[in-house]
Amino acid sequence: TLPGGEVSYLLHINNNEGSTLVINFRAADLNWLLDEGDEQITVAPGQTKDHKVSFIPLSEDRIAPGNYVIRLIVSTQLTNLEKSLTAKVLRYDEVLDSNFESQPIIDPRRGAILRLNVDNQHPVELNNLNLELTSEHFEFTREFNLRKSSSTTLEFPVQLDPETDRGNYSANVRVTTDNHVMLDKELQYTIDEYKYIKEVVVEQEGFLLGGEVITQTNEGNTPVTQITSRTFGWFSYKFASFDPQPTRLQKTDEGYVAEWNVNLGPQETVEISYTINYRLPIAILVIIL
Repeated sequence: TLPGGEVSYLLHINNNEGSTLVINFRAADLNWLLDEGDEQITVAPGQTKDHKVSFIPLSEDRIAPGNYVIRLIVSTQLTNLEKSLTAKVLRYDEVLDSNFESQPIIDPRRGAILRLNVDNQHPVELNNLNLELTSEHFEFTREFNLRKSSSTTLEFPVQLDPETDRGNYSANVRVTTDNHVMLDKELQYTIDEYKYIKEVVVEQEGFLLGGEVITQTNEGNTPVTQITSRTFGWFSYKFASFDPQPTRLQKTDEGYVAEWNVNLGPQETVEISYTINYRLPIAILVIIL
């Protein structure tokens, strides 16, 4: 039982006498009171009866968690008998345990249903339990009951911001009853990573003018490294300008390949542009002519 709770026993009583017995019960322990209504029964000759007796602690403060022996006096008109009944008073924090059904891995784009198992590890009835499941990403409360030595699975639907950073996180599960803490435990869950680079290319067009503005955005929740490249002929490369300058230039038989190393954190954006301007050489040619 829990502190302040009653303890009950089922007694098997057999009347071997030739006459009816009136059997009286009383507690011989100052810390435990026999519940009213359990104090007397009548058993006919040769009859066997089962009789339940319950004890209530005189004061919760006087009955600390631990093992006890409750002394019960059984008396008839013929004899007296003392029985020793064992009782265990549990600490509040040793009754429950809880774990996720499996290690949660949450895709922040889709959400998930967290399944939390709560186990009653002892034969005590638990009513009016209040559970809180909290983390930096969610907060849930639930009220429930648990029968003796039973378990239940609670479900919690989780929806996250798609921009939530990937990684391992901790959630706290806390169960209380009548202001007593029965469970306070940290559980682990994982925010899964996903990669998605959105690229928008706008062509630069004009008289004797060409090029592109390349905008790349990391819409995932994990850092991304990639290479962006563009190929130029020998002539076009001579009149090209870049912002920023390429990380590498490779000569080929047809001209050049410009490459940019792009490092993007979650939700970061980078812009790469190049312009091919033929206006200046045409203007010089016109002046010469």
